Order: sequence, then C-alpha cells, then structure tokens
Amino acid sequence: MRILALFLMAMAASAQDDSWKTEIDNSLVHVSRLQIEPRDNVPAAEMPPALLVFLTDYAVRVTGVTPNEELRGTFGECHWHPGGQIGLENLSDHRLEVAQFLPKFGPALPPFTELEPSSALNRRNVEFENDLIRVVHTRGREGARLSERRDPTAVIHLTAAHVKFIYQNGPVEERRAKAGDIRWDEGGGFTFENLGDRLEALRIELKAGLRKRE
Repeated sequence: MRILALFLMAMAASAQDDSWKTEIDNSLVHVSRLQIEPRDNVPAAEMPPALLVFLTDYAVRVTGVTPNEELRGTFGECHWHPGGQIGLENLSDHRLEVAQFLPKFGPALPPFTELEPSSALNRRNVEFENDLIRVVHTRGREGARLSERRDPTAVIHLTAAHVKFIYQNGPVEERRAKAGDIRWDEGGGFTFENLGDRLEALRIELKAGLRKRE
C-alpha cells in the first residue's frame, strides 16, 4: 500500500451531490461509494482525513497541485488522505469506482489501548496503519477454519466469498459476498469457516473502537 497525501479530496467534491452512495454510517465511521465515468473529472474540494480504497483498476490525474500527477493502480489498493484540497480526472476508458472511509473521531478522542495481536493478525498482512485505523489484508484458503475475537471492523471483499460464522453467544450465520462488497462487522468471539474457494478481504479496523482484552 502507498500513502497518497493528495488524492481523496477529489472524491469529496462529488460528495456535494447525489453521486455518493452510503454503505455504512455509525458512531465510528461513514463509508460511501462513488463511481466516476470514463474521462470525467471531479473539481477540487476540501476533505478531512480519510481512507480511499479503489474498487476497480484506475488511471487518474491528480489536479489542483503543482505539478499535476498521474497515478495508476489495481483493484483493492488503499490510500490514506491526511486532509486538504485536491481534484481528480479519470483517464481511463472504464468507470472508476472507489470507497471512502471517513473516521468520526480524532486520534486522541476517545483514548484507546492497543489490542494484543491476535493469532490471525500477522504483521506482514498489515497494509497501512496510523493513529486512526489499521488496514489488514486477510486471506483464507478453501476449507479454512479458525476461532478468534475481533473488534468492530469495516470489511471490503476482494474476492467472492461464502463463509460461515459460529458466534460464542450461539447464533450461526452464513454469508455470501461478491468482490467489491462492503459490510460492517460488529465483532466479538466466533469460529470462522470458509465454505467457498480461496478468499481475500481488507479489514479496516477503527482504533477508537479498540479496547484491551482482559
């Protein structure tokens, strides 16, 4: 993952119209999705700190800065925007789709204590981390089964998925998703089983929601 200090503000300009589709909105985060047509552009606007995840391959020109910059990448890449003004032009011949994760808290409010690393959190899988969020790239082989505890997390599926969760308090839930789907995970203890093929996902952990395990 690269940190992109000048990018997400282009998305924010479109937030002034009805182009953004809200995916998640709770006390910790607002998540929305935007599609930009081929060769279209988004004028510069101000934007607070947020995470951008591309849901398609992309070729873009960042405007509003000197010099302008052209960027290219693939589906699933993440970029952190620290805040500021920027514009964006879609250079490709296909529709560009992105998801924006806007934390609703500052780095010091509320205070938090880091969780002890779980068995599922291998530091090599951490794509990005700062004082607001941690982005973890998870992978599961066919038939994989594990038990763990997670805190509230936003999830983007990078592949199709068919999974089963058996929660500590009793419920059993099967979920199906396609690549690009976004969901909210309330967290808690569970056993996870992959019922489909190999899967990949990004977990966006929100540090205001992290609490030290007893």
